[in-house]
Amino acid sequence: MIALDAGHGGSDPGGVGNGLYEKNLTLDIANRTKSYITTNYPASVVMTRSSDVDVSLQSRCDIANNAGANFFVSMHINAFSDSTANGLETYYYPGSSNGLNLATDIYNKLKGSYSTLRGVKSADFYVLHYTNMPASLGETGFISNATDASKLNTTTFRQQLATQYAQGMHLYWWGN
Repeated sequence: MIALDAGHGGSDPGGVGNGLYEKNLTLDIANRTKSYITTNYPASVVMTRSSDVDVSLQSRCDIANNAGANFFVSMHINAFSDSTANGLETYYYPGSSNGLNLATDIYNKLKGSYSTLRGVKSADFYVLHYTNMPASLGETGFISNATDASKLNTTTFRQQLATQYAQGMHLYWWGN
């Protein structure tokens, strides 16, 4: 069982920039990732949200924990006041070697889509801390950067990210 978390939603738009809302992009990427996984791999998926609704951070953790998920992947798009900031980064909970492995495998699959590679980092984000399984949070580009945003605005690029997310999860869980 894989838990997919589309960041933000409902009254929380997440990052906003270049005419885009993070909550819409993350939901689309998560839905595409779920579809890819269930079509191509012997795995089931639980989503923390499958529509534009508010879901608290604790509820996101509870959904994954109660489903007995083997691992948790939270999908986000970055934003920053400096519009030149761009690129990819993934996160894991400090001290979680399995979380590090998951974040690294996902990063290594996603990095082909980005020229700026910001690395795999540890962070005490709520959903990484309070899930009872290895967890990773991906920041796939900056909505505040015109180049990243123009790519994120295409269904082709979002499908590419979804495929790469799924392949990173496959690498983590099945080893190839």
